[in-house]
Amino acid sequence: MSKKNIKKITIDKPKSKAITEPLVKSNKKKYLLLSLILLLTVLAYSNSINNQFVTYDDDQYIQKNEVIKSLSTKNISEMFSTFYFSNYHPLTTLSYAIDYHFAFNKTTNTINPVRFHVINLLFHLLNILLVFELIYLLVKKVNLAAIAALLFAIHPMHVESVSWISERKDVLYTFFFLLSAVTYLYYLKKERKFKFIIYCFICFCLSLLSKSMAVTLPVLFLLFDYYENHKLTLKNIIEKIPFFVLSFVFGILAIKSQESSVSNLAYTFSLVNQFFLIIYGVVFYIFKFFVPFNLSALHAYPELSGGALPYYYYLSLIVVLVILTFIIFISFKLKKEIIFGLLFFLITISVVLQLIPVGQAIVAERYTYVPYIGLIFIIIVVYNFIKENNIQLFQKIKPYLIGILTVYLLTFSYLTWSRNQVWKNSTSLWSDVINKNPKHYYGYYGLGNAYYLKDQYDEALKNYNTSIVFYPKFADCYYSRGTAKYKQNNYKGAIEDFTIAIQLNPKYQEAYSNRGTAKLQLQDFLSAKQDFDKAIEINPKDATEYYNRGNVEYYMQKDSLALNDLNLAIQLKPIYPDAYVNRGLVYYYMKNINAACNDWNYALQLGHKDAANYLNQFCK
Repeated sequence: MSKKNIKKITIDKPKSKAITEPLVKSNKKKYLLLSLILLLTVLAYSNSINNQFVTYDDDQYIQKNEVIKSLSTKNISEMFSTFYFSNYHPLTTLSYAIDYHFAFNKTTNTINPVRFHVINLLFHLLNILLVFELIYLLVKKVNLAAIAALLFAIHPMHVESVSWISERKDVLYTFFFLLSAVTYLYYLKKERKFKFIIYCFICFCLSLLSKSMAVTLPVLFLLFDYYENHKLTLKNIIEKIPFFVLSFVFGILAIKSQESSVSNLAYTFSLVNQFFLIIYGVVFYIFKFFVPFNLSALHAYPELSGGALPYYYYLSLIVVLVILTFIIFISFKLKKEIIFGLLFFLITISVVLQLIPVGQAIVAERYTYVPYIGLIFIIIVVYNFIKENNIQLFQKIKPYLIGILTVYLLTFSYLTWSRNQVWKNSTSLWSDVINKNPKHYYGYYGLGNAYYLKDQYDEALKNYNTSIVFYPKFADCYYSRGTAKYKQNNYKGAIEDFTIAIQLNPKYQEAYSNRGTAKLQLQDFLSAKQDFDKAIEINPKDATEYYNRGNVEYYMQKDSLALNDLNLAIQLKPIYPDAYVNRGLVYYYMKNINAACNDWNYALQLGHKDAANYLNQFCK
């Protein structure tokens, strides 16, 4: 064959302008929409930045949490090896420690909450970006992903997760949770490259270390496989085994850590009533998605009447059946999408539906932070179906719908702004809880604690008394009332309340300790020592209890025993100015002047005000 008979085949070069222009235009639109959403979110949450700490876990997680006050190897090890306040979320605790490092003012001995709020909001903004990416990977439409991100960003039910410092675990676990989910979708869409599953597993681990609610993620992977039409093969099952194993381990840890919360529940329910509590929870979360009004930091368990729940708990089953009927009706054309969104919601909300009643609340607004992504997905796919099928009725009412949607989103933004103001401080928070739950004991207890921290002890006692009227077996309230009476120098009254708290909870370490302190004020040294002995028996790793017992032994002139206990206190808590000062006193009366002066010198370096007086008086 001659060359001239061979036809030259030419391949036209792609016209890069024609291909890249739409992509550039799409990216510009994407970045513009995201910028506007983030800006609106910052505006909606801007009034949360200057909120204070509240007496609703913030005191336990931040202000009284010794382990976050130093980024030492010992403290970090303790974060990852122990439960704290009925939870295991070491990565969240570590984030608090980092914030504390920058927010603590040594001069004023105060913690600035602004940094904590800013970091919470920052993670919420990152989560908005991840929600956008997740939805975009599923539907491939920028507009729909933007609507989803906007609904997620400003929904009033998410205020708890963002504005409440103690819910750092929500925004933090969600960040790694969504990052892992997005990475898994990359894995499915990019020829199943192994590196993506590794990144996915790492993010999953970090999410679990932030909050155990992440245990549902491996089940979502199966849901993503369903949505993306990936068959369930042996390889698919094997690659998910490590994820399920890790979920099982952290699930056990979560149950173990929550044992005390289960035991503190005021009510017990039959299996039938527990079923209706779960159904009510599902209806509550769905209803509040569309109508987020009458929100509260506490949605208390219902009171039983003759062993029965209020009637609307039983009616919730009918509501569920109506919702299912509606979903079946609209799912003929959107079967996969509706199933995906509904299962996303149910899977992620399932672990907080009170299968085992825990804590004081039957439902909580913060639990919707991730699950609402499933309901948002249903909203956008239904909207897109109506729009793309050019339904005549929709075209006629489209201008009105756009107006209604605009008002709806503006209302959401306003409600979010308003809800942030409720979280401004402890008084405003618990006053709102009482307003929403006027006959529930816990709101009055919380408000009593708020007044106690403001040194308004009469107001604190008034609210503690009301709380006890509504729930006479509330050990924590007797304990708190006892501390308020102690502050008013009513030591006998304080001892009476601490004693009742101990009767209700025989392992109440703090009640033994404070009762011992009150007895010390009445110079009942032997009985005080017995209380500190019991407190140490309950918690042998608490430095404060050895310090307290050492003080009693000092007053009892048992210097050797006092020295031993103060040594143990310092061994457990090396930075303990009070313990050094008191050990210095013990050394002084044991005629060991050099050791006493060394302790007072070190206490002075740690900022103890009285140490200088002892040095001037005894060490010249």
